[in-house]
Amino acid sequence: MAALDIAIQLASGEASFHLSKGNVLYELKRYEEALTEYEQATRLTPNYASAYYSMGNAYYCLKRYAESLAAFEHTIRIDPNYAYTYSGKSAALCGLKRYQEALLVSERAIQLDPNLSHAYIVKSFALQGLGRSYEAEEAYRKGVQLGL
Repeated sequence: MAALDIAIQLASGEASFHLSKGNVLYELKRYEEALTEYEQATRLTPNYASAYYSMGNAYYCLKRYAESLAAFEHTIRIDPNYAYTYSGKSAALCGLKRYQEALLVSERAIQLDPNLSHAYIVKSFALQGLGRSYEAEEAYRKGVQLGL
């Protein structure tokens, strides 16, 4: 047990340790605690895109959409080619009822990864928010189809 305690103490100075710990807490739906770990990871490694991305997801789960949006935008500045980040940003924009922007961002996610089911699902929410029900249904079906 002492060896495990020493290993944890040594690893706690690594950003990847805090990201991993945050991800475990996130899976346990302990989002506030996960955020603390993600923030520590970004303090240790300021341009840690994965930590900012995970932070965006945790804020989203807490319905803190403006903070979620900011985290996803920061991630995009670090790594502008990660489709999942655009999909997350689109979801945050939907949470803020900024549906037209959400639609454009979800289309960017689809452009980067045409097989990303989440992007189609979020696109359907944006389209629904814009009152475009038929298109929303089509996007949703595509997302479900890809998710299988």
